[in-house]
Amino acid sequence: MPGRISLEQLGILNADVLIISYAPDDLRTSLESSPVFQAVPAVRNGHYLPVSLDTITALRLPSVLSIPHGLDQLEPGLARH
Repeated sequence: MPGRISLEQLGILNADVLIISYAPDDLRTSLESSPVFQAVPAVRNGHYLPVSLDTITALRLPSVLSIPHGLDQLEPGLARH
């Protein structure tokens, strides 16, 4: 499925900002505590933004209604980064 990577592949993430949604939610705690995840440059530099599943879905399946909703949800987090 597009948009999924394994823990072993986290080292390939090289982005200014990392936006991630979790399904199920308990995966977030597991991933955030991983030393591999903490070593990702965007995470290490404080440019990591966890978002809800509905926000990421709005952006992955864009429509006239979902794009404004998704961007409204992202804006506060992106403003901090």
